[in-house]
Order: sequence, then C-alpha cells, then structure tokens
Amino acid sequence: MKDLINQAKNIAAKAAEEGRPLTNEERETVEQALAGAKALKADADLRSAVDALGSDLAAAKPAEAAPAARTTGEKLLADPSFKTWLANANAHGTPDAKALQTSPTVTVGGLKATLLGSSESSAGALVVNDFWPAVDTSYARELNALSLITMGRTGSDVVEYARVMRFDEASGSDHDVAPGAEDEAASEATMKFAKQTANVKDVRAFLPASVRALSDASQLQSLADSFLRFAILEGVTNQIINGDGTGENMEGILNVSGVQSQAWDTDVVTTIRKAITKVRHTGNRIPTGVLLNPADAEAIDLLAGSVGSDYLFGGPALPSSVRTIWGLPMVTDAQVPAGSAIVGDFRQAVLWERSPLTVNVYPQHGTYAVQGLVAIVASVRAAFGLVSPGAFCVATITD
Repeated sequence: MKDLINQAKNIAAKAAEEGRPLTNEERETVEQALAGAKALKADADLRSAVDALGSDLAAAKPAEAAPAARTTGEKLLADPSFKTWLANANAHGTPDAKALQTSPTVTVGGLKATLLGSSESSAGALVVNDFWPAVDTSYARELNALSLITMGRTGSDVVEYARVMRFDEASGSDHDVAPGAEDEAASEATMKFAKQTANVKDVRAFLPASVRALSDASQLQSLADSFLRFAILEGVTNQIINGDGTGENMEGILNVSGVQSQAWDTDVVTTIRKAITKVRHTGNRIPTGVLLNPADAEAIDLLAGSVGSDYLFGGPALPSSVRTIWGLPMVTDAQVPAGSAIVGDFRQAVLWERSPLTVNVYPQHGTYAVQGLVAIVASVRAAFGLVSPGAFCVATITD
C-alpha cells in the first residue's frame, strides 16, 4: 500500500509539474490507492499523507475532450457573420433571390486541412517533410497529388526561393568524395542554384445552387462540403501538374525546365523502374511516389503472368490500402495526362498558401436572380514551385 501511495504521489507531482490535469487512467490509479489506504486505518502518518493527497486531487480537473473535427460545410454554417446573413435571408421563410445581398466572405480553413482533413484548427500551413501515407477518414478519399507534395505558407504575393539546378559530388569528377591526407585539399562538392520566383495565383470555382437551398441547412452543408473539396482540389491539382506558367497559371511539374524524362522501354514496369533510377542517380534524390492517370493505373493493375488470373500486382482480392510499384506509393490523379507517369521526390514540390480557402454566396451572377439561383464561390490563393527539378522524371509509359 505504501508503494501505491508513492506511485499516486509521483503521478500527481508529475501532472502538477507538467501543468496539466490528471488523465482518466492516472485518476483511477490514484483513487485506488486512496481507497486502499483509508481501508487500513492503521497508520496515522499514512492517513495524513492520504488526506493531503486527497485534498490535492479534489482540486484537479478531469482532462477536457478535444473539440470534434468539423467539415468545411459545418464551418461555413457556424460562422457568426454567415449565420446572421443566412438568418436575414430567411426572415420571411424563403429567401427572395431579387432581394438577396452577397454573403460575407467566410474562411473555412487552410488548403491542406480543407481538402485532406477537417481539423478544428484548420492548420493548412503544415510543412510536410516526408511522405505520410495516412488517408483522412472524414472523407475516405484515396491519396492524390496534394497528398504527396510539401505544403508551406507565405505572407507575400511573390515567393522567392533557391532552385537546385545541379549537384556534383566532386568537382570535375564522377567519383564520390574521397578521404585525403592531412595536408591535402578537400574534395569539392558543388551545388548550383538559381533564384526563382513564384507568383501567388487565385484559384476559383463556383457551383450553382437554388435559392431554396439557403433555407435548407443540411443541403447547403452538403453542397459546400462537396464543392469546396472537389472543385478546388481539381483546380489546384491541375495547376501543380499541368500549369504552363503563363498569365494566371502556375508553373506545373510537366512544364518546369530541368525535370528529367524517360522514354518507353520494353514495358510499363521497366520504364517506371528506369525513371526511378534517374531520380535516384542523376537527380540524387530518394523518390517518394509514382503519380499516374487512373487509366494507366488500371493497365498496371491488370498486368498478368502466363495465367490470365495471375495478376502481377495482387489482383482484385488485394486489400484496400496504399498500392505500391517498386516499393513506392502508386498514386492516381485524373489531372495526370494519360500515358505519362511522374516519378519523383515530391517533397521538393512546394505549394505556398497565401490565403486560406474562402467561400461566398452571390445572387448577382448573370440571370441567377430572376431564375431563383445563387452561385457558391470558393477561392484559394497559393504559389507553386519545384525546389529541385532533377528530383522528378516524367516517363512515357505507352508504346
């Protein structure tokens, strides 16, 4: 019993030192020690220690439960300014399209948090330093291009960064840096950089909805969740893959100078393997994924050996998890052109978020007012850049 009392004291002291309440498990352990000690009633010193410990525990508060995650639609409907606007719009039971004013702008969270998770804190500025294979259960969506790249934040409309153009392990030599005598000069490893700028772009999309939807919170939430997730997801992903860098377009992976290429060689599996080697050897980077069009991923899934059902990649009974090819996550995204595979260290691709995802409701678009329609408009501002183009290789995977 003395050992239990000492354990209880240590638990309470540790919690006090860390400035936190006791966990439920800690509280249960301490309460068991108290109950046992009071039952003995044999040692006055022990009773005093237990009473003192009991007084300290009485003031302790149980750990508070973390706030529940909310979807983007729930965040929209919970915004005070939007709630007020929506209440005024429905003051007479059904909104009047002709009398509606534009809704206030509502921030529903960071791009990464909005599309791939719905954290209460909307932490869209997380910098992902390594590939994270987890899938957000709130949407149960498979991995995509945004799952692979690094997410950053910027406070300016122009992002300036250093792009790695070349890395030579030993200047003038194809050999590794070698040891030398004490009086010999060290081998020189050189890196060539080029200063680059990435301009922040505004990616917008809108979804038509009936005015009656404004009086149906559940329908409005569903529209906001689906719209914000998929429309903006497709727009941003298309830019980071296919953007040509002109006008208001970002400079996507496929159009960055210095990205390596791999021609068709024997079959799709061989071609991708050679692209991996180029990233690893020429680019001197460790690839983190292979990005494919869904049609090409299907062709790979259906590859079979001599027997028709002898699928090389596991077949239809393969457990639902992250699929791999040559040990790398095989990620599909419809924005990747069919017939191409992007192999790379996607940590070297950075999307800097300037402004978080926002939403407005406009009744003034075109003839919407007289048609009883409104436009739900979402917008996000971000810049994109490749820190090391040689860390990527675009493979042609069709003959």
